[in-house]
Amino acid sequence: MKIAITGSTGFIGQHLLKVLFNNEQYTIIPLDRSKGFDITNIDTLKSLESEVDYIIHLAAKTFTPDSYKHARDFIEVNAQGTANVLELARIKKAKLLYVSSYVYGPPKYLPIDEKHPVDMFNPYSASKLFGEQMCQLYATSLDVPVVVIRPFNVYGPGHGSHFLLPKIIKQAQTGEVNLIDPRPKRDYIYISDLIDLISKVIEHDFDKPLEIFNAGTGKSHSIHELVETIKGTGLIDTDFKVRFSHEYRTNEVLDTVASIEKGKNELGWEPKITLEQGITLMIKKMKAIGI
Repeated sequence: MKIAITGSTGFIGQHLLKVLFNNEQYTIIPLDRSKGFDITNIDTLKSLESEVDYIIHLAAKTFTPDSYKHARDFIEVNAQGTANVLELARIKKAKLLYVSSYVYGPPKYLPIDEKHPVDMFNPYSASKLFGEQMCQLYATSLDVPVVVIRPFNVYGPGHGSHFLLPKIIKQAQTGEVNLIDPRPKRDYIYISDLIDLISKVIEHDFDKPLEIFNAGTGKSHSIHELVETIKGTGLIDTDFKVRFSHEYRTNEVLDTVASIEKGKNELGWEPKITLEQGITLMIKKMKAIGI
């Protein structure tokens, strides 16, 4: 199977490549700027000469706070870029896997299943939902089979230092952690479990033109729980303190818990890495490379 991957140099992409490159069944084609491909420019995507069986679309702008400052850039990359990648899939007669996230908004109920209403509650979520709407159009009207995976809070080695968990770990080593809001609880999924779900999706034949799967653990954790888990690893040498400024972000969601029953029932997938195990692995890797 020939698999093209956008965003293969990003956090998820780098972990995915390590797994797929070790599988002799797959030929991997990175569709990145370094290779001359720009998802916001359909002509560069059309220049791909190779046949493709599957496209995994990871390329996106991801840091929600930045979307308030650069909303147009988020729409261009996450919405228009996704439309361009879908058009490439149509031309190549390829299947597409789209990694979306943060589209449910303030939950109407917990846990959140794939049928939960979606909500454009900030510029980032709007950009991803525009992408999902294009997926629905191409899947139902233009014969492009699509699977959408909606990860909740992914973490692991290589995650950007501006995201919460690596930020806490890095600051903890200085003896003081400065955070904003202690209230939000999130469902944290370790990167290898997300990669496992992606692998199961591309190996599965679906009857419907469009499928959606949540990627989470079915449990949410507070920031205080994250801090205590980090302390509990015994891998931080300093006795660090945590301070909150109590600045509250616009439209902050206070709790998210994923329902992962669909992935369990239809794909035989479920997460294997506990929060304690994942944080331990992450800290060891960060310390090993001097972060």
